[in-house]
Amino acid sequence: MAAVSEAGAIVRQGHLRKLKTMKKKFFVLRAETSDCSARLEYYESEKKFRSGSAPRRVLSLKSCYNITRRLDLKQKHVIALFTREEQLCIVAENEQDLHAWLAAILKLFRNDDASAELLHPIQHVWQVNVQKKGLGASKSIQGLYNLCLTDKTLTLVKIKSHNNIISDLVIPERVEYSLKNIRRCGDSECFFYMEVGRQTSTGAGELWMHSDDSNIAQSMHSTIYQ
Repeated sequence: MAAVSEAGAIVRQGHLRKLKTMKKKFFVLRAETSDCSARLEYYESEKKFRSGSAPRRVLSLKSCYNITRRLDLKQKHVIALFTREEQLCIVAENEQDLHAWLAAILKLFRNDDASAELLHPIQHVWQVNVQKKGLGASKSIQGLYNLCLTDKTLTLVKIKSHNNIISDLVIPERVEYSLKNIRRCGDSECFFYMEVGRQTSTGAGELWMHSDDSNIAQSMHSTIYQ
């Protein structure tokens, strides 16, 4: 049963690790209240939480555009929460914990955001660097993006840069393509490329994206081409 406090109902709590550092933190998932949206908090330790200390970090689920299980080469039980600024990845101890946490977070996330995007949930997300060539150059679609695949669309969501705010102002935050308008796609070493038709928001042309590894580019190609 969820515990109730002035800060909101505690839906789930327990130890998880941050993927970036693999350090154990105490996480608390809180339901929505009249004053604030559903959120995920973490504390340095359970002792800090029990003593009433302020959380080290608070992530509003409303700020996320996708929450999903992440496939990781080293860790099997990873949950990824995507905002336009970053990707927060947390690691559960086992499969049972992963499913329990992910189910609880998604239930609050979907209640918190009734947007049409949830009718077609994101199935895969890859972080890419869109190159300054083809449509990347002519339409100013450049830099770091998350490439998000649903059953109907392939969408580039800009990862906001705190170091380059001025140039980011002229770069599209979101570019969406219907899968039926993607003429072809492929990969070459660490690059994934695709050609889109003229019945798109950008018009006909090619987009080239750099990934961290050639295996990622191959995975993007095979997954999107299905």
